[in-house]
Amino acid sequence: MLGKLRDMTINMIRFNNLNYVLNEKLNCVVDYENENYTIKNELLDITVWGDTREEVETAFAFSFHALYENFAKEEDVRLSSESKVLKNKLLKLVKTITV
Repeated sequence: MLGKLRDMTINMIRFNNLNYVLNEKLNCVVDYENENYTIKNELLDITVWGDTREEVETAFAFSFHALYENFAKEEDVRLSSESKVLKNKLLKLVKTITV
């Protein structure tokens, strides 16, 4: 059991062939406990885990991409008030998406 490894700041997230370039750095906490890595981000309420550092970083990128696809691109009329808040956070956070 190691516990908290370090804080991590991210300014670009890569998922498959997409690059999410961020307007500001996204602060995350990386932990290693019980033979699992975790990455947590409070702003977007993301918590992912994996057996390796690479696996957990891939899971984080997937989770971010899924949030963006399912909330940032959705019409407001289809979102709850809480979901609209998340949508606005994502839209403010992402500067551009490149391939």
